[in-house]
Amino acid sequence: MSSPPPVPAVPNVQSNKSLFKALYETSKTPYPAILASSTYLAQSLFAEPQPIKQVQSTKLWSSSSVTKFVMANPSKINNFLFGSVMGAASFMIIDGDLENGSGLAGIWSALYLIVNRKYLAMGLKHLRVQPVFANSLALFNAVIYGRRYLFDL
Repeated sequence: MSSPPPVPAVPNVQSNKSLFKALYETSKTPYPAILASSTYLAQSLFAEPQPIKQVQSTKLWSSSSVTKFVMANPSKINNFLFGSVMGAASFMIIDGDLENGSGLAGIWSALYLIVNRKYLAMGLKHLRVQPVFANSLALFNAVIYGRRYLFDL
């Protein structure tokens, strides 16, 4: 049984042009996918729901209002699903299947952005760190792994 190829190290950054090249070269490594997987899984296990109080009036001419609580971060099932898929993508990259691993990580990161766009908007509006960080990480992974899958290899 052969061992998987070694994971390349992240290159050094020296100029602005090499910064983009270094960020792109991280798509050869499983580290961004591992970070996303651990973030989503930690949110599914440890993050408490963060309710946001929204007051809505029932009628325009009425003085009564209804208080509604809306969750500011995704559900635990949502985070667990995306975390496990990103973990599988990182293991694919570790095993040497860079093409399929980067494709899986890029597509599921884009899907995370689509599914959780409401939580990003609420997180930005109410200054919640968790949904903004998780969506920023998904955007980074979607860009680097999506570019590697669609345009290179």
